[in-house]
Amino acid sequence: RQAISARSSPELRLKAARVALSLNEPADAVAYLEPLLALDPTNVEALALLARSREVTGNHRAAREAMGKILD
Repeated sequence: RQAISARSSPELRLKAARVALSLNEPADAVAYLEPLLALDPTNVEALALLARSREVTGNHRAAREAMGKILD
């Protein structure tokens, strides 16, 4: 996770989040996605990955919120 810095590209952050989810590390996925979404809150792929990460951790409300942002 240390290899991903604040200046990392959105594509790298998305890839890291996908890998984290595939390794059943949803908290790491969220850590990669939140800074990306702070810069681009309408990034649909990041929102979908965030929703999936939240769902995996049982945070259904946050998962619905992320999905709702996609539909807005």
